[in-house]
Amino acid sequence: MNCMRDRRAIIIKNPRLRKVRNELRKLFLKAVSREWNKLFDEKEKISKYKDGTVKSVKNMSASEEMHFRSLQNKQAKLRNISDKSICKCTTCGKADRDMTYNKAYDSWYCTECYDMHREYAKFLFQTIGKTKPQGHEDTVMHELLETFVDYEISHEIELKLVREGILIYLLRFHYPRDDTSYTMLAEIQNVLGRSQKAIKFVLNSLEQEKLIELEDTYSNLKIWLTKPRGTIKAERILITIRSDSFDHTFPTTLEDFKLLIGLRSDMIEYENPELYELLANELKTTKLSREEIKHKIEELKKITGNTREYEDSHLYERPTSDLKSKKVPQEENLQMENRHKTEKYHHEKQKRRIEELKMQKIEEMKKKKSRKNWG
Repeated sequence: MNCMRDRRAIIIKNPRLRKVRNELRKLFLKAVSREWNKLFDEKEKISKYKDGTVKSVKNMSASEEMHFRSLQNKQAKLRNISDKSICKCTTCGKADRDMTYNKAYDSWYCTECYDMHREYAKFLFQTIGKTKPQGHEDTVMHELLETFVDYEISHEIELKLVREGILIYLLRFHYPRDDTSYTMLAEIQNVLGRSQKAIKFVLNSLEQEKLIELEDTYSNLKIWLTKPRGTIKAERILITIRSDSFDHTFPTTLEDFKLLIGLRSDMIEYENPELYELLANELKTTKLSREEIKHKIEELKKITGNTREYEDSHLYERPTSDLKSKKVPQEENLQMENRHKTEKYHHEKQKRRIEELKMQKIEEMKKKKSRKNWG
């Protein structure tokens, strides 16, 4: 029985029909391979002298070169037919699986590989800032992955992330409201790195929900967060998406906002520099010397596996006189140490998952390259 899934997948559930399908695919691929080998043998005859030495294209006659190029074109067409046919998966090359069609690339993928690409694409694009491709290869890979995410899902992800980004940005950098605390449309677009069309759509939606206030001026669009409805919603979103290993509120600076984006992205290194600042600020309330504070900061770096040197001298400044009398309770230090260990565990777990996904993509690219060099 043939059934359609998502209007692209062709699935055969009957075992007997599946066996017939697989045998027909093998016959087709063998026929293509046999014809390709015939063309290859014919090319070999043209590209060699009678004594068996290789003849370069430059040494061929005009008719020989024309025939040689014709054989090459026929081989390329056969390989293209084989690669793009429903008989085998573009990624893994297996011919005994149900297939799903990718219209954008005119290629067939087995349902397992298609689902793998789909899940990776959703994982990759579900970040507030959306992972930015670096270089031509990343750009091509992102364009390919986007084809595995339905337009509806992609559009839904886009609007959801824009919504989260706008509310969190307004809460942390433009609240409470006054005549100077508003933000502009161009500023939000620059921070989020997303299309103006999507941002305007979300802004209108947020205004209808009474989460923000908009003021359309001659030069630009001014945006405020409403109170209490907008602030409550923004705080809930921030709590939901931030890491479970943090119990302090963030972000408080634009760098921390970018860090929050990095927490949900597989392309941005996770370093948490604010942890060192938090520890330094707590230690400055004690009577520890500058060297002792620096030593504890270095110990924290070793615990979290981050050995990058921070040259910010303000982390080690002596506290003011009114703070010298205060002490950090021992329990708080213990809680903080446990929090750092938990954070390290989550970080390493996330890195392992990312490395696994990257290795899958590398293996896939190698298989695809080897198939292109077939013969």
